[in-house]
Amino acid sequence: MIFMDIHMPGKDGIATAQEIQSRTPKNAKTPIFLWSADVSLRSRITDTGVDWAGFIAKPTSRDQAVLCLKQVNHAP
Repeated sequence: MIFMDIHMPGKDGIATAQEIQSRTPKNAKTPIFLWSADVSLRSRITDTGVDWAGFIAKPTSRDQAVLCLKQVNHAP
C-alpha cells in the first residue's frame, strides 16, 4: 500500500502513480491512496488516469491509516 503525496518536487504524485501502475502487472496491483492536504482533490481523483484505492487527507491520524489498511485488506 502506498500513500502518494500529490505535491512532490520533480515528478508529481499523479505521474509517479501512473508510472507505478504502468509497470505493475494487473494481478499484482499495489493499492495507491491519493494523500493530500488539498481536500478539493477528493472529488477529482477519477480525472487523473490513476486507479486510486482512495483518498486520505492530511494531517492523517493513526486511525485513518488503519482504516485504509482495513479497506485494502477487504478488497476483492
